[in-house]
Parts: sequence; C-alpha cells; structure tokens
Amino acid sequence: MNITFFIISLCLLINTGCGIPYKVIKIKGIDSGFIIYRMKKNSLKDLDKNTWDALQLNAQFGEKNGETFYSLIVEYSGGSWLFIEKGESLQLNIDGETIVLSGDGSAGNRTLEFGQVVERAWYDISTEKFKKIAYGKVGKLTLTGKKKQKEFYFREDNFKGYSEFYKEFILERKEPEKDPVLLYT
Repeated sequence: MNITFFIISLCLLINTGCGIPYKVIKIKGIDSGFIIYRMKKNSLKDLDKNTWDALQLNAQFGEKNGETFYSLIVEYSGGSWLFIEKGESLQLNIDGETIVLSGDGSAGNRTLEFGQVVERAWYDISTEKFKKIAYGKVGKLTLTGKKKQKEFYFREDNFKGYSEFYKEFILERKEPEKDPVLLYT
C-alpha cells in the first residue's frame, strides 16, 4: 500500500512540474535559420479534485529570417483524451476580459507518457494580447476538446513568469542574461 501511494505521488509531482518555477529553453536550427525561446513548466491549477489532469501554458518567442512570432503552447495531460479542436479552442479570461485564441488543435500532437494521455496545441498570439496576460492578476483558462471542456486557473507565479517573459522577449527583445538550456543544435 505504501509503495503504491509513493509511486502515485511521484507520478503526480512529475506530471505537475513539482511546483518548480518555469524555465526558458533555447531551440536553434542550424540549417533552417530559426531560433526559439520557449517557456517550460508553467503549470496552471486544476480545481477538480477528482482528476489527475494537469496543464502547462508556456509562452514562446521565435525568429526566422528576420521575422518574429509569439505563441502560447498548451500541454494537457490527464486520464482521458480531450481531442483539442482546431479553431477557437483556447479561451483566457484575464481580469474579467476574454481573450479567444485559434490554433490547429492537437491532431498529430497526442501521445501517451507515464500512463497518461498528453496533448499539445500551439496558438499564435499578438504582443498586445500577451501584454494583458503578463500584467494580469486573476485568470482562468478554458480549453475545448471534442469530448469535453476543461478549466484551469492562473496562480500568481504564472503571471510573474509571463511578465518576466514579456519584458525580456517582447519589450527588450534581447538575448537572456543567463544562457537558457540548448535543446537542439
């Protein structure tokens, strides 16, 4: 019984990021000429105590051939598939204002990891909308799938992370002071 509890607790901690603050990784393509700075481990809160569902909402800044882009990446994990839909499937309510984002859904980005389903979806975002998130105080995220909708809630540390990311990669647009982890070369 104790070993089962330990294993379940360990899986939960791994899945939810253990409360570790977000970090930024650097992805660089040698041949394709792109560079991406991506936030990782920015976990939102699930108020449903009856599930093991978890969600990360990570920001991304990229450059390719002098063009810049900003995205939010949803990484949902849980006991059952959402099948995140294409189109306006991500809704954020920040300080009472609704921000609806469109993406391509999770088709092609669904896996099984550590016995849980994992779905990833990318959403382009304007700098104006990102600023609203970066300076938010209270927030809720609604993710729409073919099977169900899930709600997650922002914590204070989420907003702090978005604020830091906004200042570093949107306002100042400079290389980070500390070199982030290099994933690909």
